[in-house]
Amino acid sequence: MKNVLGVLAARARAARRAADDILAPKLAELERELGELFDGWARYLRSTQLERPTVEPIEVGAWLAELVAATEVAAAAAEVEVTVELAGAVPVLHGDRRLLGEAVGNLIDNAIAAGAGHRAHVVVRAREAEGGLAIDVADDGPGIAAVDLPRVLAPGYTTKPTGSGLGLPLAERIVAAHRGRLLVRSEPGAGTTVTLALPTDGVGVRWRRSR
Repeated sequence: MKNVLGVLAARARAARRAADDILAPKLAELERELGELFDGWARYLRSTQLERPTVEPIEVGAWLAELVAATEVAAAAAEVEVTVELAGAVPVLHGDRRLLGEAVGNLIDNAIAAGAGHRAHVVVRAREAEGGLAIDVADDGPGIAAVDLPRVLAPGYTTKPTGSGLGLPLAERIVAAHRGRLLVRSEPGAGTTVTLALPTDGVGVRWRRSR
């Protein structure tokens, strides 16, 4: 799949260079979308090859603020407001900062895309939970149909016209590597909440290789 997307992106680029002023912008958009899909599959495949994540202490409030700040441009373009909330005293999280950041960042990106054009609000909330920490990424977008919910964690499945269908599966792999769980709750018309339930001790963090 990754190789096919690379070939298609290269052909779209060649076609754009030879196109007239009317077709060139449309081909440029196709080239960009194919490039994003290629990058998504490359990240997912790399996640199956890592031996052991790096465990370090993460101060959750500052870390989430950094992740949200990185989405400011996309959120402004989509007219979506993204805020961070800390429910009481949040424990320090021990885990791979980059990988967990990629997981939460993917969820924020998904929530922004879901709310685009609806003047939606996305809340990234951290709270103490039994056995560790819970991070909720909640949006008040259109929600997910009940028939689609069982498939949202399948690699490649997406309801978005330009989505890669890899954000949630990759997030689930990262959370599982940290001995946690990823939960999706949604209702059409009432938005979606994705929860990362994580232990905070960082013990036993490792990848389970795909078969």
